[in-house]
Amino acid sequence: MRKKDNSYILVYVTTDSEIEAIKLTKLVLNNKLAACSNIINGSKSFYWWNNEINESKECIIFFKTNLKNEEKLIEKVIKNHSYDNPCVISIPILKGNETFLSWIDKETKLN
Repeated sequence: MRKKDNSYILVYVTTDSEIEAIKLTKLVLNNKLAACSNIINGSKSFYWWNNEINESKECIIFFKTNLKNEEKLIEKVIKNHSYDNPCVISIPILKGNETFLSWIDKETKLN
């Protein structure tokens, strides 16, 4: 059974390009703030900005990490993101492969 303080999360981020998604991914992984990520290219986004509906292609990044890394990861992404107001949100992982979740702990060097 997993300890309650070792909660796991996905951090969902959108970017305007695959280049930026890769840059942010490498930054987060090099800082051991996530064990891995997935980049999904070619997402179609619709959103309100400057009082009008906009449409653009974006990349989605899913970072897999531990709740203990949440604040630092979010801060790091926001600080290094090209958007004025980037989408960076945390989604709890309620259950999963315990071996995979333990691997997240190992790769993020939790204390």
